Amino acid sequence: MMEKQLIFLLLIVMMVHESDLAIEKDSFAIVDDDYSLLPMTWSEARETCLFYSSDLFTLGLMTESNLESTTEGMNWMGLKRDAQNDSAWHWINTTILAPTTAGDVAQSLVWSEEGWSSHCVLLNSDSTWSSRRCHEKQPFFCSSSKGITYKQTELSWHDARTFCQKDGGDLDLNIKNVFKDEGDEVDDSLESSKKKGWIGFYRVGGDTWRGTGGESVDFSAWGQGEPVTNDCGAFNAQAEEWQSYPCDSHLNVVCPEDNLLLVTETKTWEEALEHCKRLQEECSNGTCRIQHNLLTIESASDFSYVSKRIYDATTDEVWTGLRFLGGQWWWINGKPVNDEGMLPTCPEYGNHCGVVSKIHDKAWLTADCSRKLNFVCEKHT
Repeated sequence: MMEKQLIFLLLIVMMVHESDLAIEKDSFAIVDDDYSLLPMTWSEARETCLFYSSDLFTLGLMTESNLESTTEGMNWMGLKRDAQNDSAWHWINTTILAPTTAGDVAQSLVWSEEGWSSHCVLLNSDSTWSSRRCHEKQPFFCSSSKGITYKQTELSWHDARTFCQKDGGDLDLNIKNVFKDEGDEVDDSLESSKKKGWIGFYRVGGDTWRGTGGESVDFSAWGQGEPVTNDCGAFNAQAEEWQSYPCDSHLNVVCPEDNLLLVTETKTWEEALEHCKRLQEECSNGTCRIQHNLLTIESASDFSYVSKRIYDATTDEVWTGLRFLGGQWWWINGKPVNDEGMLPTCPEYGNHCGVVSKIHDKAWLTADCSRKLNFVCEKHT
């Protein structure tokens, strides 16, 4: 009797909502009152996206459709370097059971040249050290048999070292002696030099600080809060490349947007269906009403998108609008189920409802309809 009622309910839903439903992927930029881009730090950018019920872009959400409207230049994405191991990067939507490994991100071909560079030591004018990304352009100190010279030309750490080596020297390792200006004699007082520039110490991601000869550093003079190595990731959709920036840099903010609503309440499949159908809101122009239904996934490729999208779910699986009734599988909106034989023709007792996992993007998963799970509602007009 219960199944007959559900079949009747399903048929009613299908007749009422025959409009074409699909996962709509888009994005929106954060602008000021003059409609100019509003640059923010990484933390401010994420807080802003979360305020609009979104989040920063992650790899699984970077699709062609929702990157079309991104702005030119660098935009923050949800990728952050590990402060304790600067060879490791972490996505904000990484789950505990399925972490993103450091190598997958660090070796990605999408990084621009020097995009996730190692860190090198900058000697400050107050004699303290700072860690900077090696591709930044700074003055530098050369050391050779002739002594130490200060070069005001601003080069990356690697280019500066090459410059010094052409003169038969290398970046300076003797931090107790610094020149005032090129051609001056050595000044034993570091404080009086008031110069800053690259010196010959560096650190490859996750390794110890070393000198240009490979020797470990047995002396350091780090300034307060140094060394800093926890950069954040940014992307340029037009150039199709990533770069790392200090997280307090001010870059553009673009938040992904779609027509999905993750509900973190736990309900049975039938309760989830009723919850979605009760949700209504006005369109932004006030001329229509936005309605909701349990999610329909028509394309197999969308399973991966949804799996990345639901990382904030409090259950490992979430309900979709897939249901086994009357001896066959249905989508709740009446769309055909193109499972290519992946769904069981005679499912186990109770396992008559569809789910998506946030742990992996395997398609066509089912579960007992009486389980209490989070669920995804799909918006449509």
